Amino acid sequence: MYNFDVVFLGGLFPKETETEIVENSKGSIQNAANNLQWEFVKGLDASLQNPLRIINSLYIGSFPKRYTKMVIDTYNFCHLNSNSKDINVGFLNITGIKNFSRYYSLKPYLKTWAVSRNDRKKIIIAYAMTSTFTHLLRYVKKLNKDIVTCLIVPDLPQYMNLSSHKNMIYTVQKNIEIKCIQHDMEYIDSYVLLTKYMSQALNINVPYVVVEGIATNSFDDVGCIPQEKGVKTILYSGGLTKRYGVLDMIHAFEQIPEVNYRLIICGSGDIETEVINASNRDKRIIYKVSIC
Repeated sequence: MYNFDVVFLGGLFPKETETEIVENSKGSIQNAANNLQWEFVKGLDASLQNPLRIINSLYIGSFPKRYTKMVIDTYNFCHLNSNSKDINVGFLNITGIKNFSRYYSLKPYLKTWAVSRNDRKKIIIAYAMTSTFTHLLRYVKKLNKDIVTCLIVPDLPQYMNLSSHKNMIYTVQKNIEIKCIQHDMEYIDSYVLLTKYMSQALNINVPYVVVEGIATNSFDDVGCIPQEKGVKTILYSGGLTKRYGVLDMIHAFEQIPEVNYRLIICGSGDIETEVINASNRDKRIIYKVSIC
């Protein structure tokens, strides 16, 4: 067991308010990101003498199109037991203001932790390669150069939004964000990547580890799809966008003549209509809006 002072900077859904977050969300919800973050938290807690602290800023859609609340509240929660003192930091959930608000709302809490004195090595682990979080890792490192910064990279920033509904302004903003992230990388000491190829794309020259996924038995008793004897199942779980090749996958599956195959698709995106049409056209294709 390691005696470190660890902060997890993320955007997970606290168990105390998860139902409320889901009810206030419109359209797709960050289920996969939420589950993966919780598994990282559980794994880290299992290796630490003291529970890590979560400083959280919800990964939710913006008001009013994708979330019903304009102002997100700040509140305390406990992810493990009464010894874990976590905080969800509120922000203005408005497009164009949201990321600035998240950054400036999180700074005071990170500063208090970064400059506090104790005899344990300080480590901060942030989830997702967004400019908001890379700026905060840079900020913490400048406050205390001895803090070890680590970034979990589930997606490269240029591939985080492949929706076809983008304009020139979005493209310019995304390019600026990527340049800012590249500058912030100077202050990141280590990485958790989902594939080894990410290290090449990001030109990483500091320590990193590849974690392709986390398997648990949390959903062993959940039967999303009735099992059929002799049936072979293919599962796609993720964003439904043309650039991910989802339609190509569906077209290839439809060429399979055997009837004992199933293609289960879980997720949401801008080609949902095409996926629904495919499931109506070929009953072997099963569409689930949410991940099982």
